[in-house]
Amino acid sequence: MDNAAGANTGFHLTWTSDDATCVGTAKAKEAFTVRLENTCDKTATTETNTMTVDGCTATWARSGADGCGTAIPIDKYIKTAAKFIGFIMVGLGVVMTFAGARFLEYLGAALVGFFVAMVVFGIGFNVLPSSAHLGLLIVLLIIALVLGAVAAKLL
Repeated sequence: MDNAAGANTGFHLTWTSDDATCVGTAKAKEAFTVRLENTCDKTATTETNTMTVDGCTATWARSGADGCGTAIPIDKYIKTAAKFIGFIMVGLGVVMTFAGARFLEYLGAALVGFFVAMVVFGIGFNVLPSSAHLGLLIVLLIIALVLGAVAAKLL
């Protein structure tokens, strides 16, 4: 991908096995390699996929709009938040001055709660099948938040 020059051609990824377990064309054991070549085509209405295997190398070639990069205008959001940074810092200073110890305790509890909820949701999300319905994900999120709140309360 060459975004600096304005030419976004897509991206290419290569994964190589750590073990030399594939018998190659020379009858010698070598590492298996998988290549993903995703080419940018902004005019495509559908994506094209081809898969080729040559000895110990599998190549998956894709072409379509999903290979094109997306720019996120982060500077626009930072400029919007910059107007309020002074107010936020003064507010945090007042809170730390008058309730610093209690505030840090609540902050630590909130961080522990969010971390526990994140871990529970991450494990649950990876255990669920990929065909899980949105309702099941919402139930998992609620369970994760409840367990996070319990962990924060016990801190």
